[in-house]
Amino acid sequence: MKTKARKEFLFKIPQDLYTRELQKMIDYLRYKKATSNSKATQKGVDKIVDEVRKSRNEKRLASRYL
Repeated sequence: MKTKARKEFLFKIPQDLYTRELQKMIDYLRYKKATSNSKATQKGVDKIVDEVRKSRNEKRLASRYL
């Protein structure tokens, strides 16, 4: 029975080098892992974002006139 080898890297970084840029890189790598199997297209994502924004704006405007 074959087992799949884990493909991981372990980085050791001195604490004094921890910066906002490093956190952005970590966040990006987590994003890439989370979305690696996604079948979503940018066009589909943009459509959902537009729908959410429109709905949110409609609700915000409706609450002004209550």
